[in-house]
Amino acid sequence: MSVAAPALPDRTERPWTALLAATLLSLPLGSVYSFSVLLRPIEQELAVPRSALSLVFGLATVGFTVGSVSAAFLYRVASAPVLVLASALASSGGIALAAQATGLAELLVGYGIVFGTGGGLSFILL
Repeated sequence: MSVAAPALPDRTERPWTALLAATLLSLPLGSVYSFSVLLRPIEQELAVPRSALSLVFGLATVGFTVGSVSAAFLYRVASAPVLVLASALASSGGIALAAQATGLAELLVGYGIVFGTGGGLSFILL
């Protein structure tokens, strides 16, 4: 005997809230794909070659993928609001770490791993 799936919530009551939430949760994806705009200033600030900065983008893409794939498993143990909060904290924490970076390693951890994973998690929540 199969169990009936729970009814989906009626989202027509708050369309502007849903639109705002979807827009905010999409920001990490836009940041990942606009990373190339920041290459020259980061090169100059950290004295890191562009080839090394490509690793940051690559690691952010891997983190994004890991966050996206793990979101399906996390739905089994946490509610959507908890996951939204976790992804927001991870994304903003990663950006804060990257903003304080004084070298490539800190940028890789902050933007590549922490921000990338949080961004992937938030994108799947849409």
